[in-house]
Amino acid sequence: MTKLKGTRVYWRPSVSGSTAPRQILKNSGYISIVLHAVQYKATGNFWQDIFGGSDKVTISTQVTWQSGSDPKIAAAIQDFRKVSSPSVNPLAIGRNIVLKVPAVADGIETQVAVTALRDDNLGKTLQILNSDEFKQPLQLAPVALGQALTIANIVKKVFTDADPSDALKATYPGIISESEVADPVANNRLVEGYIVIIVKQDDEDQLDFDTSKMTISGNGLLVNGTPVRNTYVIYNVTFDKWKGRDQNSAWSKKFDQASSKADELIFAAPAQHAAIIAAAYDLLKEASALLDEDVTYTKAERNNLKKAAMQEVKDKIDANKDSQENPQVRSVDFSVTGEVIRIHPEPIEENFRPEVTAYAEELAAKGLPFGFSFRPNE
Repeated sequence: MTKLKGTRVYWRPSVSGSTAPRQILKNSGYISIVLHAVQYKATGNFWQDIFGGSDKVTISTQVTWQSGSDPKIAAAIQDFRKVSSPSVNPLAIGRNIVLKVPAVADGIETQVAVTALRDDNLGKTLQILNSDEFKQPLQLAPVALGQALTIANIVKKVFTDADPSDALKATYPGIISESEVADPVANNRLVEGYIVIIVKQDDEDQLDFDTSKMTISGNGLLVNGTPVRNTYVIYNVTFDKWKGRDQNSAWSKKFDQASSKADELIFAAPAQHAAIIAAAYDLLKEASALLDEDVTYTKAERNNLKKAAMQEVKDKIDANKDSQENPQVRSVDFSVTGEVIRIHPEPIEENFRPEVTAYAEELAAKGLPFGFSFRPNE
């Protein structure tokens, strides 16, 4: 490889009909980033240019999730292969590197390094690190974070010990800000769509391209229908407002327990109703507390999930209470104030059905899990 002479960032739409990059704002939903493709231009040294040869190249990804002074780092080997030199090598990657992470941080810096290694003894280590087991995307769950930090340290140690002959690095800072800015790509704001980082390694490489003539076809970058021969990296950044209910989580199972407890009203004697409702309410509170600790969800979605769970329990209570024999049941109601579930001594008119219905419909439109049962908005 030759010395890196510069990089330039371009944006292209990944969804047909997009005309301008849509900036991802803080606390507005969830971010996913796929390393869509990498092309590596092996320039070769003097002898390789004359007689031909090969390089063992490794594509590694490092993601830094920066929130205040608390950075979280994940790293993985994305590809490890032998390529001829000199040559241009399109590498079809298609790897998830960030998966449904809430947009609560200051930014996500994504760095891809293409490293030429001469040490044959690293082959087995790199093959292990290139396995699916070590390619889990950053999700910010506590267990995943521990694994990510461990893998990042392994990858760093491998390249420190390898003493690579050369490496090319391309970085996209991906700042997540509170409000929109003019020309977000030029200002390093995280946006939806394809982020294309093109590298200029030598004087033969072009760095200025007309974006109106730039297209991404499969895993390749074309300009005016002609493949670009530079080294480049393509990220596909997507954004979702919601991600739906995680039915394997501890808080989701508690919500199920609260709903099942409310079902006991069907066959219970009226004198037992108050105790059953109190137990269902306690389970709702426990589930809510667990959900508040789940950093993989935005505050807005946590509130929607709480409202859906409470509406489900409310409906079951309303369908089975006996106002004649057990009047105190009528005074049980729920609400969400900020992050807190509250019980009211008197009935209130507010219900969550309209909000929960809208939330359920938005999830259904995206094929995301809702997982609650309640009467639809009437």
